[in-house]
Amino acid sequence: MKSRWKRLNLNVNKWVGCYSKVISRPPASGTNIEDDIEAAQKLYCLENNGNYFVDFNVYHNIMSKHPKWSLPKKGTRSDMDSSPHSVNIPTTSSVKVDTPTSVEDINNRPEGREAAKRRKGKTKTTTMTTESTFNEEDKSLLNGISTDNKAQIQLRQRRIEADLQIAKMTRGNIKMKSDMKILNTLLAKQHLIPDDEEMKKKLIQKYMSDL
Repeated sequence: MKSRWKRLNLNVNKWVGCYSKVISRPPASGTNIEDDIEAAQKLYCLENNGNYFVDFNVYHNIMSKHPKWSLPKKGTRSDMDSSPHSVNIPTTSSVKVDTPTSVEDINNRPEGREAAKRRKGKTKTTTMTTESTFNEEDKSLLNGISTDNKAQIQLRQRRIEADLQIAKMTRGNIKMKSDMKILNTLLAKQHLIPDDEEMKKKLIQKYMSDL
């Protein structure tokens, strides 16, 4: 069970990364979340040696509800992602300095470096505790995938496999047409240099050996 959870955690992190890449691209007209998920699945397959993300149902029903594995929302970007020309940098004259006039104002001051470190440490501890609790509570649900959901995952995989096979055949047809043009040119010539003669023999053997 421990090794399965380790594998699942690794695959989910890869999947979230692929989905983030997909939604960061300019959206095509008429696309929806189903299209984004399918595009992320194809990207995952390409980046993982042809292996598909087969744990989508577990991720969607359980893990996506946890902040660690939640998907970024489409169209939401932080200022860090903005281009340099779109970031408004305030000048010295536009910065207003407020002087605290009450205890409430003093309490609302930005926290210092040491306080920030202490707060960060507490947050990290809380996150680890939450994640540990999440792991123990939800690992038991990993085997609860219904037969219908498994069938849906397999159907989606077959669709992706078909798309990849069509793309592969298309690339093969383009290569074949290019080779046949070269072969026709070589066959039309009476005298060929050794390199061209060798290429002609290879193309004949490749495409015409069964004729």
